[in-house]
Amino acid sequence: DVYMDTTECTYTSQSLKDLVKPYCILNGEHDLEYAITYKGESVSDIVNAGDYTITITSEIENVSFNTTTFNFKVKPYEITINYSNDTYEYDGEIKSLTATAVGVFAGDIVNIVLTNNTAKDIGSYIVTAEIDNENYVISSECASHNLVINKHVDILLESTRATYSREDLINNIK
Repeated sequence: DVYMDTTECTYTSQSLKDLVKPYCILNGEHDLEYAITYKGESVSDIVNAGDYTITITSEIENVSFNTTTFNFKVKPYEITINYSNDTYEYDGEIKSLTATAVGVFAGDIVNIVLTNNTAKDIGSYIVTAEIDNENYVISSECASHNLVINKHVDILLESTRATYSREDLINNIK
């Protein structure tokens, strides 16, 4: 039979091909040659998140393999989203929050699309985030965030001062 110790890992933005090591044990251990298929295409490396098929191409004289293919899964890397400008005081203008992806590997680009991200009336609005890079997944704790518009409150303090004479005080007591 053919074996492969690792069949799953997480995206790192680097080559993961070294983790793919199919082998057989037949009068000693033998490393095997293989081909990699990703999304229906033959590829020479494993980098992106997704499902790969590893097909054994080696032939050992007088040996037939029961297993000739393996699935190798690269899971997306989990990132977080930092939200800012999420709380406002009502002023009649349209408000929205901003979001930044945290944990993205150098050189990778992750665009964030925010849904339900505009509001102008007093209230709390749930904004959801989605990303456009299949190598990443948003942590469930930060896949949504509240956009809050609070009621505008005016506080008016008035100072009242009165001056009374001694006679006014005596007359008011009677």
